[in-house]
Amino acid sequence: MIVNARNQASHMTVRRTKKLPFPGQVLVNQGEKVSHEAIIAQGQLPGGIVFLDVAQGLRLSADEVPACLTRKIGDLVQADDVIASCEGTFLRVIRSSVSGQLVECHQGKVVMTTEAISTDIKAGMPGVVEKIIPEFGAVIATWGCLIQGVWGNNRMATGVLQTLNSSPERPLQLLDLELVNNGHVILTEVCPKVEVLEGMIARGISGLIVNSCSPAMIPNFEKVEVPVVILQGNGIKNPDGFTMGIFSSHQGKVVTVDAQRSDEFYGRCPEVIIPQEKGDFIEDAPLRGELSIGQEVRIFSGPAAGQTGIITDITDEPQIFPSGMSDMAALVYLESDEEVLVPSKNLLILNRGVHQG
Repeated sequence: MIVNARNQASHMTVRRTKKLPFPGQVLVNQGEKVSHEAIIAQGQLPGGIVFLDVAQGLRLSADEVPACLTRKIGDLVQADDVIASCEGTFLRVIRSSVSGQLVECHQGKVVMTTEAISTDIKAGMPGVVEKIIPEFGAVIATWGCLIQGVWGNNRMATGVLQTLNSSPERPLQLLDLELVNNGHVILTEVCPKVEVLEGMIARGISGLIVNSCSPAMIPNFEKVEVPVVILQGNGIKNPDGFTMGIFSSHQGKVVTVDAQRSDEFYGRCPEVIIPQEKGDFIEDAPLRGELSIGQEVRIFSGPAAGQTGIITDITDEPQIFPSGMSDMAALVYLESDEEVLVPSKNLLILNRGVHQG
């Protein structure tokens, strides 16, 4: 049974491939130390050609168009700039659909060349350039804590880790933000309310890490310009003590929050990296793996949602559950000293460097 997996370990070797989508120039050398903001490669796609039918848009003959142009041939314009207009019963205008340069007016049409598309690829984490990918990028390696989550808003930043205590019984209040300073990455167990989130942003936080989240808050997290990572999912009341313990031992340290979208097929998920000195660390594992006896797993749905445990047995045939669902299943021994039978679809493998089969 193949299911999703996440790395959550305090001593892990992290390697990430950073590549341009098209050939360009690599700006770093093998063995070079880089910061998370370091640009490791740059590329540029040449611009294209756009035709704007001014005659048709203004309902004029081709000969009348040159006199109606409001910009000269050779001018640089931005998208939505007015490039031609015509007085009549109503003022009619033609706006540029793209940013570029006017190069010609021919047979009632304006010809534009669009700007070249430039792309920079950043390291995304502090580390060492382990391998160069000629013309495209590099493989960056670092060592430290790696905590991967289940949802991110596709932003990235670095800041100082600061924990704000919260619980379902006592969610964060505006008064709790007195501890928040510019550049902090906030860790909290319970999803903050909108007004508290706005207060955090106003204080200049660099990122937000929450254990679980109400689905209603996702649109608000999508809008903010700082990275937001959800560690466990929606409606999980029991925080993972192991993960929270890792964060607790690194209070005040600089962390990198990469809230990239989850895509197990391409090996991407939101993650938090806390760099340490290089050591004899375990390797991070893929985001998909086969269930086996002895693995540590988290249950993310069903009656035992949010709990972790060890797989003690795996069924040979699909099981029918009270919900009516039929699925292959695993017997999981929980931290609460009880065993539960869980559908494979509700399990997430945890790679922590312990309890591996």
